Amino acid sequence: DVYTECAYPAATRFRPRTLLLADRSRGGNGVSFQAYGVLVELMGMALRMVEECDCTNFRGCPGCVQMLSCAEHNVVLDKEA
Repeated sequence: DVYTECAYPAATRFRPRTLLLADRSRGGNGVSFQAYGVLVELMGMALRMVEECDCTNFRGCPGCVQMLSCAEHNVVLDKEA
């Protein structure tokens, strides 16, 4: 799984930009270790996916940048950022 911290919009603490690449399954399944070797390629694919998405909402959509698991309902997302 690749995910980021889902920030609370009213939070005042500093939050550095973070991308987490982790095995979320108990004990890991090795996917993050394998993905690390092709991270530049994966990031390029992710950028193309966001750029080519036809959605018009500035917060993006579940197909490009939104996380369905975000407890803050993706309110801090900005597709252009």
